Amino acid sequence: MSFSLPGGILADQARIVRMGDRFRGSTDAIDVEQLATFALIFTMLALVLWLATAGAKLLSRFRRTSPTMLFWELCQAHGIHWRMRWQLWLFALASRLDNPARLFVEPQLLNDKVLAAWPVAHRQKIFQLRNEMFS
Repeated sequence: MSFSLPGGILADQARIVRMGDRFRGSTDAIDVEQLATFALIFTMLALVLWLATAGAKLLSRFRRTSPTMLFWELCQAHGIHWRMRWQLWLFALASRLDNPARLFVEPQLLNDKVLAAWPVAHRQKIFQLRNEMFS
């Protein structure tokens, strides 16, 4: 765009013509550093989202098929206190059970002979729990 002022009213005509250039901003290319920062942020958010969904799917599958989760859900359904849950869990591990949930369906796993090797304090609590579950 070109225009001229009549009769040389202003000696510095070019300065007036270009005085709005400072408000237009630069016409340089996109700042590579900013672009890299945005790309990194976007990549990190996508990675976190992917990890969260993959973790949720894995946990869901684990909860559906895991004997361990079945054991903890049975403990919760029976209203067993968390300390007693851990004692039963340790008992199942010590008994080398492949599925600790078997303690809830096979009373012979909690018989007197098997429990005789346990400390007296733990044994009494497990006896009490066995009587509550199978009486």
